[in-house]
Amino acid sequence: MVFTERYLPCSRANAWKALTDYSWFELEGKSGPFTKGSTFSSRHLPILGSRYIGQYDSEIISAAADNSYTSIITVHSRSRSPLYVHNSAKIIERDGGSLLQLGFAGYDMSTREDRLLMRIMCGIRNSGLDRIAAHFTVD
Repeated sequence: MVFTERYLPCSRANAWKALTDYSWFELEGKSGPFTKGSTFSSRHLPILGSRYIGQYDSEIISAAADNSYTSIITVHSRSRSPLYVHNSAKIIERDGGSLLQLGFAGYDMSTREDRLLMRIMCGIRNSGLDRIAAHFTVD
């Protein structure tokens, strides 16, 4: 599992709203309500040198508003069956703000393609978290 924590100086409700808004992560696609059973798709450029075509379908398998969610991300492939990545997020109130705990699991770390995909997905997530954190930072 690839795990990230990020502190945001805002309420848990505002952290949830930002975390579930795809515009922060600069992905094409539609995000919707993060409720159990919701599905949505996103795209980015294909990953050169890999089988992954840059198309993702997600389904929320559990959600507790302003608190946590778990989704399965289907990463589409041009040559083999898709990869299913487990995506989890939890928001904890801490020190007057919110601590985000985020995880990805399901990669085959013995393959170069999956390691590359993991780095790209984590990079997208981390750059989005940087934009969210900058938005909530008070000077």
